[in-house]
Amino acid sequence: MRIKSGLLNFLAVLYLCAIAGRCMGQSARDLRQGNPDYPVPEPAALISIQDNTPSLLYPSTVRTLAFSVNTIYTNGRNITAAGMEFTPLLIGNNIDQSEYLSGRLIRVLLRTRISMAATLDQGNGFHAALGLKWMLHDDADPRADSLFQRTLIKFARSSASVMKQCGTVPPGDSASFKICLTEAVSRDYNFQARIDSLRDAMKDNLWNRSVFEVAVASVYNSNQIDGSRTSLGIERYQGYFNIAMPVLERNGQIIIGFGGWTGREDLSQSYHQRGSIILRGTFGGPSERFFLESKCASANTFHPDWRAGLGSMLRVANGLWMETGLSLSLLETSWIGPEFYLRFSFGTPEIRM
Repeated sequence: MRIKSGLLNFLAVLYLCAIAGRCMGQSARDLRQGNPDYPVPEPAALISIQDNTPSLLYPSTVRTLAFSVNTIYTNGRNITAAGMEFTPLLIGNNIDQSEYLSGRLIRVLLRTRISMAATLDQGNGFHAALGLKWMLHDDADPRADSLFQRTLIKFARSSASVMKQCGTVPPGDSASFKICLTEAVSRDYNFQARIDSLRDAMKDNLWNRSVFEVAVASVYNSNQIDGSRTSLGIERYQGYFNIAMPVLERNGQIIIGFGGWTGREDLSQSYHQRGSIILRGTFGGPSERFFLESKCASANTFHPDWRAGLGSMLRVANGLWMETGLSLSLLETSWIGPEFYLRFSFGTPEIRM
């Protein structure tokens, strides 16, 4: 136990050292100006810890920080869990627009997210989860489209005061000059309305574009020993792969989610495996969406279950989203009865006037 504790402490110190330089760097406001207020990403740990029925880990553009509280009502019970997700390499706000655009692999690294969640269910004891998530591809992110940077540079060149701020930077050094121009114009209050308009226009055009995301999580559960002592052990491991693609031109999106887990259910001695595929059709826009979905799940301890669901996602305020959903089994007998959930999420908001 001491060896494990020492190893965890060593890894924590190593991790903090790795991101310390990021956290002390100069603020790169140009990248934060392009942060789109899409649905707040769901922490992989939160979805994993409440895996009563197969759940879709909805792929959404990365935010630096995200917090969610989720309540599920099913079979006369309600289970509430809270989770958070953060993007370590973006926390310091010193990644600028040019670095973000420098390559797809760089963006995969920069958008690596860590999540954690916990719940206290009187019927099953304490549950906790840890998750990792990678955005492999995101055409919906305005920051990943060079048009955003080019337009910021166009704004900067139209302002003598902004150009003067970058007078000491050699124009021949295109990389440094771009960084200076985009950073300077994003800090100029006179351009904030134009930047807001640019971001809104790009969100309208990009919100339903292609997104690929992958995530893994581990779920922990408390185990009573000798009626007095309690230990925390790994219950299961889970994995997700999600694909989103545009349909109906600018009004719709189709999402295909693959998920599965393996482990001991409720810390029993036998291993179980479960897999699912979820198909969701979404209709709406950047600030509100409605969806219909179908689910097929199989497990080595249950007959395959087919479910149908519907729900909505709504932007309540800048960075604050609400999601509701209802799921029903299409079979006479199923793993679990009707399920209703309500989720409130807050993520790094857009910079506004």
